[in-house]
Amino acid sequence: MTTENKAITFYKALMDSLSLYNKGMGIYFKLGSNERQILIDGKELVLPLQENLKSLDQDNQLRDETHINITSFNHVVLLSGQAPTTIMRYRAEKIVRELKHVKLVYNEIAIASPSSLATRTNDTIITTRVKSALFNSKQVSINHVKVVTESGVVFLMGIVTNTEAEYAAHAARRVSGVSKVVKLFT
Repeated sequence: MTTENKAITFYKALMDSLSLYNKGMGIYFKLGSNERQILIDGKELVLPLQENLKSLDQDNQLRDETHINITSFNHVVLLSGQAPTTIMRYRAEKIVRELKHVKLVYNEIAIASPSSLATRTNDTIITTRVKSALFNSKQVSINHVKVVTESGVVFLMGIVTNTEAEYAAHAARRVSGVSKVVKLFT
């Protein structure tokens, strides 16, 4: 059994064992050796994502030459990371757009070599700091906002009011290491 199949089998078992499922928080796991990150906000996306992730991983170029993160919130998907060519960037987008329950795809995959481990570690630290700022503020429910950081760029997704969106963006901009904030609220 491949690493990908083990991850999917584990995820299916986890989902089957959950009696409560928090649709706002999502589930996180890594798939494959290129550290693909998946955040899934509802059971309805699980099977289509699992089926189509096989397409991503069966594409040798996408699997071996890219670093792509897939983040989902309320049927809206953010693709972030790096791909060396525009063709690969749009190939990944096409696979995700074909998913049954996906309403909207934001393709923020940069045309670049995959980021380094140091950059990814720094992005994780920035994400944690942004989430902490939002949590501590009590102005925005952290359950309604997803925070994704890629090469210092913070992406904010979720369902919030205009006032909450502005506050979340302002709070994210104040975090050290943030180069840009992109609001993808619905």
